[in-house]
Amino acid sequence: MREIRVGCRGSRLSLIQTDIVLNRLRSTYTDVKFSIITIKTSNELMDRSRVNDTVKDIYTKEIDDALKAGRIDIAVHSLKDVKIDLDNDLSIAAIPDRDDPRDIFISKNSTHFEDIGSGSLIGTSSIRRKVLLAELNPKASFVDIHGNVDTRIDKMRSGEVDGIVLAAAGVKRLQTDIKFDYFDVDKVVPAIGQGALAVIARKGESDIIEMLSTINIESLMSEIEAERSFGRFFGVGCKYPIGANARYNNGRIDIVGFVYDERSGKVYIRKRSGSSSDPESLGIELAEDVSAARG
Repeated sequence: MREIRVGCRGSRLSLIQTDIVLNRLRSTYTDVKFSIITIKTSNELMDRSRVNDTVKDIYTKEIDDALKAGRIDIAVHSLKDVKIDLDNDLSIAAIPDRDDPRDIFISKNSTHFEDIGSGSLIGTSSIRRKVLLAELNPKASFVDIHGNVDTRIDKMRSGEVDGIVLAAAGVKRLQTDIKFDYFDVDKVVPAIGQGALAVIARKGESDIIEMLSTINIESLMSEIEAERSFGRFFGVGCKYPIGANARYNNGRIDIVGFVYDERSGKVYIRKRSGSSSDPESLGIELAEDVSAARG
């Protein structure tokens, strides 16, 4: 029996997400053994308080290095953690799943975010979220918070913060029983790729890539290509908050993009719609709209 080694992080969420991918592969490739290999990544090996959310490969670097070195055959990531400048010898071979891309607000006292008053501490380490949330409620104060979903919820319940902001997809996949409010994607624009799973393979591994093509969802791939081309326009490793969310609908894509200009302190959010036949061009056009607005 052929064995395919699958690399991922060892967190509960990462293992759940990897199972989503493998359950789809196993239903077709019953004669293949898929072995999960967990790998510690930079976020577990370094002081997270020194890292902001623009440093993208702290959740993926060691796994991708193992893939390039041949120690694993495929890698499963949260797409939002995958660098825009993915290494030349690797490719996103499949987007097999995308859960809710929205951000959510969880409050200790079931308070809506818009009703948060002065002095309330909201836990999030994301600069993108802080900038956009400050636009919605200038009274809110923000403090960095780290750890997995369960750890952050525990910190809120213990009183370290009054509320936290998380990605809806992670909370849903973990089946966390907790009340939360959704943010509108047009106001709190999600991180690029948020909610989607990415399966990474080595370029040139035609048999692996063909296998992964059977679980790829073309409409999701189109959404991701539009979002990532928007981000790529602003430069590899851009150091300012950025976000985008594309939604496929009957052969068309609606996309919203966001950039924060630190020089002016202004938030720029723009929307576009276009054919799904060329999602990369649509993302670039939206980026040009934002760039023109920035002046």
